[in-house]
Amino acid sequence: MAVLALTTPWRAILAVARGVGRFFGWFPLARFAWSIRGVVGAVAVVQSVMEGRAAAGVLAGLFVALTYLVPAASRAHERELEVVADRQLVARGLGQVLAGLLRRLQVPVSIERLQRLEHRPPAQLGAVLQHPNQRGRTQAGCAARRT
Repeated sequence: MAVLALTTPWRAILAVARGVGRFFGWFPLARFAWSIRGVVGAVAVVQSVMEGRAAAGVLAGLFVALTYLVPAASRAHERELEVVADRQLVARGLGQVLAGLLRRLQVPVSIERLQRLEHRPPAQLGAVLQHPNQRGRTQAGCAARRT
């Protein structure tokens, strides 16, 4: 609950930015203008500084930089969450189930993620490699039998 309260201003800014983006997205040439926002931002910064309004230039530059940084940070965060979630699934023995489901439903997924999901945790791998008669034996028990 505290995290939700602390992130409310940030989520409000994102909601406003998405709403503005959806509204202006239907204008002709909006996609082109969005793709050259870096150039327009650089011109705005230079022009503001040349006119003696450095604070306005820095603010404009910061805004343009955020339009690049926020989506990149969001994608990186989503990738990290996916990796953590995949590790949890694998640790619980459900990674191969999800990998099979993703294949069956033909969901586009990276080869790295499929490999990560199909990885067996060390405990399961050891159980598979052991001979059925040796399951449950410890290393100390095996060493005692050898002597």
